[in-house]
Amino acid sequence: MTWTDSQRYCREKHTDLVTIESAEDMSRLKRPGARTTWSWIGLTDDPKSWKGVMGNDVNSWRWSATDTNPPGQRTYTAINNPLTWKDAQTYCRTYHTDLAMTENAQENVEVMSVMSTDIAWIGLYREPWRWSDNSSSSFTNWKSGEPDNYGGENCAAENLDHGWHDLKYLRVKKTMVRMKIQTIANLSDPATNTQILQQLGERFETLRSDVKLRWVTEPEKQEEETDEASG
Repeated sequence: MTWTDSQRYCREKHTDLVTIESAEDMSRLKRPGARTTWSWIGLTDDPKSWKGVMGNDVNSWRWSATDTNPPGQRTYTAINNPLTWKDAQTYCRTYHTDLAMTENAQENVEVMSVMSTDIAWIGLYREPWRWSDNSSSSFTNWKSGEPDNYGGENCAAENLDHGWHDLKYLRVKKTMVRMKIQTIANLSDPATNTQILQQLGERFETLRSDVKLRWVTEPEKQEEETDEASG
């Protein structure tokens, strides 16, 4: 299933997609077989939150500063100190008010006028990943280099080693394989069809391929009846 289909299914049949709050939670996850190489978990990054400007979603863009001076009454100070964004926020809140908030073009000009470097942190930020059930769990187990947002990937999946990757759920790649089976068995017998599908499924499972098999019987073509005229 896609991530959204999985979310809908889990909410209908169970509670929700899984929220993982610890390594113990992660170790309790069990899969039905080797075919489930990847499994969706409840972590997602809603594209609407980072494509929009200032949304109301829990992981949309927002300003670090709250209850500060209104526009037109703010002053800005440049701090030439190489820090991470989080450390810069802590520093500014400790020794000043907060990281800079600019809500109009004039304030942006004022910030630019005091900058002593080409790049400086401002107070705009967002928490990109959230759990489907809106849990506040901060536990993560991203594999090295993940999440990389390759091609707009915005949903998290777990592999057999419990490592997390971000994947894209917006489309599902489907491949149709046509097979020709030569047998003396009656292929119109449902029991025979089931046995063949089971044998093929076991073969694909050894390859650790996530496939779904179904038996499709094409309708027989009927010969058109024609009226012959004698003459």
